[in-house]
Amino acid sequence: MTRRDPRASLRRAVLVGPVVLLVAGCAGATAPPPTARVDRGDVVSAVSASGSVVGTSEQRLGFPEGGRVTEVLVRVGDRVEPGQVLARLDSYALRQTLDQKQAALDQQQAVLGRVRGDTTVAGAQASLAQAREIQEATEDEVAATDDANSSATERARTQLDVEEDARDVAQRQLRAARAACASAAPATATAGAPGTTGGTSSAATTCDTSAEESAVQQAESAVVAAKTDVVAAERQEQVDRAAGRVSIENARQGVVSAQNDRASASSDRPYNVAEQQALVDDARAGVAGARRDVEETSLTAPVAGVVAAINGAPGEFVPAPSGVTPQGPGGTPLPPLDDVSGTATEAPETGTFLVLSAANAFEVVVPFEETDAARVVVGQQVDIGLDAVPDAALHGRVLAMAPTGQDLNGIVSFYTTISIEDPIDKLRSGQTAVAKVRTQVAQNVLRVPTTAVGRTDGRPSVTVTGPDGDPVTVPFEPGLVGDDYTEVRSGLQPGQDVRLPQATVTATPDRGGPGDGGPGG
Repeated sequence: MTRRDPRASLRRAVLVGPVVLLVAGCAGATAPPPTARVDRGDVVSAVSASGSVVGTSEQRLGFPEGGRVTEVLVRVGDRVEPGQVLARLDSYALRQTLDQKQAALDQQQAVLGRVRGDTTVAGAQASLAQAREIQEATEDEVAATDDANSSATERARTQLDVEEDARDVAQRQLRAARAACASAAPATATAGAPGTTGGTSSAATTCDTSAEESAVQQAESAVVAAKTDVVAAERQEQVDRAAGRVSIENARQGVVSAQNDRASASSDRPYNVAEQQALVDDARAGVAGARRDVEETSLTAPVAGVVAAINGAPGEFVPAPSGVTPQGPGGTPLPPLDDVSGTATEAPETGTFLVLSAANAFEVVVPFEETDAARVVVGQQVDIGLDAVPDAALHGRVLAMAPTGQDLNGIVSFYTTISIEDPIDKLRSGQTAVAKVRTQVAQNVLRVPTTAVGRTDGRPSVTVTGPDGDPVTVPFEPGLVGDDYTEVRSGLQPGQDVRLPQATVTATPDRGGPGDGGPGG
């Protein structure tokens, strides 16, 4: 495709405004030079470029993971609404994966319930209470044993005292008996001296202390036995006291162990719950991802629009998309570069299953050469023509300009997005459009056709017909110089006829289309 000069496509050969044609009255006569009148109207300075009509929300849609197409629910040209299902892929394997992920989540949730309902802490608390009761019982038992042993020792000592007292009594009695025998022996001997021999035998028989001696021996034996009992009681008391201390310490150790178990169970429980909760969350994320994979086997319309292209049929396998929609200034999708430059330099893409274009919202994207782009600013009015619809006269405004230029066939150009303020039913994405941006406008001013303006002695001038029919050069002060008209600030009067170059003549006058600088335009 050869790049054309957009200005040449807009500039008309006919000068807009009333043109006075002087036609020869008879055959063979030389036609007088064409003229045009100085009148009042708008003077427009503009820059032009050709580009493409694009949908404001054109999107290239595809299946994220690719797969085998099972259904295509729309056709090219169909209008769709947001959320409408456009096509489906085979989802059997993905649904199986979703079921597995859901089962794993159920399992982790069951474990979490068991962890939260774990009785380890309660059991440890009960064990601690029991250990404390055992300690108290052991202390009570040891105290009772100690009291019993103390009583037994005290009784043994008391019995020893009794036995010692009894021994002392027996010993005193024995001494008394012996003393009595000793005192009675001389008297008996004296009484028997006159010649009898039986006196000594009688005294010996009368002074018998064997009973007292036996009593002393028994008393001594009882004392020895009582001392043995005291020693045994004291030893038993010491042994039981030591054993009691051991029992108490063992019971205390049981309490400490139970306290440690309870503390460990209490401290571990929140971490165990948190750890299991993390596993549940991970499993839940897996379910969400698997469910999304299943859902993405259905291609839905993100916005309302018209189906512009479908690349696949049921039974065919489509890949995951790798291309993207290039964005022009203002967020408008950038048209294929070959539409505006003649060179197919758009990056290739794969996996685009369906192209969705805006239903009624269109804009024009055109590249302005850098010299023209310097005169374009956001908000300027634009006149738009369509090659496919020659009678269309559309109007718009500059929405945005690219901050950087692109090399299009060796010419640095800046993409510009233009809104279409009055769209028509015949608008289609991809149509060639010619945009004429009004960079300067002088409204309702005195003007003269630009083609009639020449220069005399370095000053702008026009040629008028003098009273004698000869051409007369008239200088004037110009204002805004437009593509079709030049503003007259002084030097000319409304209604004056000025001569035009022969090449601009046509059979009929043209009042002009939108944006050509004609009256009202």
